[in-house]
Amino acid sequence: MDDRATAGPFNFALLYTEDVLKTNKYPVKYRVYHTNYNQNIVTLTEPFNMIVADPCDAPISLQPEALLDQEYTLTEISVDYQIPNFTSDPAWCEITYTY
Repeated sequence: MDDRATAGPFNFALLYTEDVLKTNKYPVKYRVYHTNYNQNIVTLTEPFNMIVADPCDAPISLQPEALLDQEYTLTEISVDYQIPNFTSDPAWCEITYTY
């Protein structure tokens, strides 16, 4: 809760972060007044909840790279194929590959 008792120009801003430890529900309460009429103050009685969510929680968008056509004959020596990486949105979300 940001219930400032002192007068002054305050701004509410959300800062970008990749810190997933900030994922939580936060109670927020407003106190509002006009600078020309600062005796007329309104403060919310009950706070409302602001949820900071992790954008990497399901579902996230995954975009695959094109797979190259491969050819293999069973009687030949094994051949390795490197599967191209997927791109996630947001780009900084970790992806775990299993195949």
